[in-house]
Amino acid sequence: MKNFTILSALLFYSFGFSQSLYKSSIDSGGGVASNNNIKILFTIGEVNVQEFNTGNILVSEGFIGGEFVNIILAVDDLPELTGITVYPNPVVESIVIKGLTEESVINIYDIKGSTVFKQNKYTSGEALPINNLKSGIYLLKIVNPNGVGIRKIIKR
Repeated sequence: MKNFTILSALLFYSFGFSQSLYKSSIDSGGGVASNNNIKILFTIGEVNVQEFNTGNILVSEGFIGGEFVNIILAVDDLPELTGITVYPNPVVESIVIKGLTEESVINIYDIKGSTVFKQNKYTSGEALPINNLKSGIYLLKIVNPNGVGIRKIIKR
């Protein structure tokens, strides 16, 4: 009998004081996006937005965050530049890039990926003064209409 009383008390306690869940939402914004004849209504924080049916397309539910922004998801890869010579490497004062047929943009990045040098209009054979860079390993990126080239340089 004692076990039955304890079991009954536990069951009453667990069911008598259980939590309740209420369906609710906080609407903090939204909008409408359309393209040709397809229209999507969205809000942020809604449990169920609306159902929209056009032909065989059915859109329902919400919870899409943020605004619609044009985002580039992919770009065509530029071809790799070939026939380029970077010297001297290792470098102390300045480097020279030979073999470029177009004016180029030159960027030098440190090992963390930070830009430490940039020149927007470089022509083949010019000396790039990098004597202010600390000793270390850097990546040299060359970009022009013909493509992209990346070379490792060592600064002493």
